[in-house]
Amino acid sequence: MRRSGIYLLVLALSPSSAAAQRQVDPTKLVHDLRAGTVEPDVARALDLTCANRELQADTSRVQLTKNQTFSVVQAYDVMCDRRAVVVLQAAGSRWEHIQTILLSTLLGVQPTVTFPDLLGSGEHEIVVGGQLVDHGTGVDQNNMTIFKLIGDQLQVVFDAPESVHFEQGSAKGLFSVEQHSVFRFVQNPESKGKEQMISEVQRLTVGGKTTTRYRNWTWDPALQRFRCYETAP
Repeated sequence: MRRSGIYLLVLALSPSSAAAQRQVDPTKLVHDLRAGTVEPDVARALDLTCANRELQADTSRVQLTKNQTFSVVQAYDVMCDRRAVVVLQAAGSRWEHIQTILLSTLLGVQPTVTFPDLLGSGEHEIVVGGQLVDHGTGVDQNNMTIFKLIGDQLQVVFDAPESVHFEQGSAKGLFSVEQHSVFRFVQNPESKGKEQMISEVQRLTVGGKTTTRYRNWTWDPALQRFRCYETAP
């Protein structure tokens, strides 16, 4: 079974002293990624395994916390099975590397990366759609994953399949599972503010029999995660 990955890389700009390899300028990083000239020590520090070739790279400014601005640098290539998303936190004149998160891709099939404010708090999340998490003979699975900055670390607060294809031979014949889910961000009717919930319509086919499920995922402040509840059409 073949597994691959995409990188989500987080950097933060800090006025305090830090190790040199943790300080990265986003403009220079984008330039070096496009030119294929990232220094080997920088590539190792940022966990960039495809940095020795010319990559596509772009940057976005987002608010992962209310009082700090982050720059998200993404780097990817059709022949690289790993994608880098580099997040930089602005606080002065330097940028510091916080974290690298591995995401999944295969032969240039890239996931989508967006930055909505799902909780209406002014703090944005990182939403990854179409992330390849499993691929091999008789199996393919793509997930939607949501990362949120909690404390000083990006954590997964939602992860669920968007599509699943699984088949395996047995003594009784071919056993197969197909799942397709559509996720939408909609206003949470129980919220007094702008908080959104995740509405899911899931079509599940097992052995030729199809069932449709309707589920809502709402934010649980105690868990710091989205929690799932079954619902009606």
